[in-house]
Amino acid sequence: MLWLWMSVALGSDLKAGLGACADDDLRGALAPLDAALSDTIKPKWRAEALVCRARGILSLDEAKRGPRVAQAADDLIAAMEAGAKGDEVDAARKSVAGLQLAAVMQAFSPSGSQDQQRAALPLIEQSIALHDTAFARALATSAALPDDLGRAAAHGLAGLTSADLDGTDISVVMICLSPFEALLAAERTDEAAKLLARAEAVLPGADADPELRATAEVNMAKMKLMVQLAEPKLDVKALEAQAATAPADYELLVELGTRLLQHGAETPGAAVMERAEALDPSRVTAPYNLGAHYLLQAAQIGGGVPSSSEQQQQVRALLDKALPALRRAQASAPSDRATLEAILVVCEQVGDTACVAQTIQSLGSP
Repeated sequence: MLWLWMSVALGSDLKAGLGACADDDLRGALAPLDAALSDTIKPKWRAEALVCRARGILSLDEAKRGPRVAQAADDLIAAMEAGAKGDEVDAARKSVAGLQLAAVMQAFSPSGSQDQQRAALPLIEQSIALHDTAFARALATSAALPDDLGRAAAHGLAGLTSADLDGTDISVVMICLSPFEALLAAERTDEAAKLLARAEAVLPGADADPELRATAEVNMAKMKLMVQLAEPKLDVKALEAQAATAPADYELLVELGTRLLQHGAETPGAAVMERAEALDPSRVTAPYNLGAHYLLQAAQIGGGVPSSSEQQQQVRALLDKALPALRRAQASAPSDRATLEAILVVCEQVGDTACVAQTIQSLGSP
């Protein structure tokens, strides 16, 4: 038996736990390791026991695992700070990040409450600290911020700036980006834009399978659209008066059409956009803004997760309006990244995998 050579001084619980872990009996290792880690253990064995217990927690059924995921994260952080490394540590920390991602994204979605955001803060901290242990010791810089959303944004920005983040699991990048929509909803556009810009810079170096990377690309493309259309809403009446005296002013018509759409006046807004497009079909702004509007309208139905057949039909109808406008924008400017990113979102939403692959390839072309 591998563990017979251990000194009796290790204690029976520690020997039993590490032995079970070595035999891949991860669940069987939990009880003895819980008991052993409640006592003082030499650092050499403590780090190994912490990694083993984290792996044991991750092996549990969902109902039993959920309450202990945070403990698994803390165990891995402590073990890494003690020098633990290797494939088992990397696999465990990626698993923890994946489990935390859904909870964090939900907390900072438009439907998330302040209580949920407050509860999610430790998850953001843990997820980043799992990949950069120095971050765990530097949280005081943002802990003094007066509001939880500000702290979450500061955590995310610090995590995305981490020197150790390159090559890490893409789930951590998305966790760092999780406060984005809540920042936009709170009209904190500058903070949201900074977070998104940093995530865009980090994303190419993140580790992910192709499907997860494509999903992340689509999500970030959608976020860029949201920033672009989150400008202050100007007075529509004043714009209408200006447009009446300058009916051939392309920029003015685009501005008026965009604001009408934002105010919910979809039919007159679309008509103004079509007037602008007719003035100069070679320009991309009018068809792009129209397509982006329909796309964001679709993204808001059902809180972004349309559940009923009626909601799904509404989403599809808006996407069917968005794509022709975006294709016209693409015809005007084939290499325009904003247009390609919007088309990518539509293609992903309608399940057109060939279009997704082609658009991602176009985005990667010089």
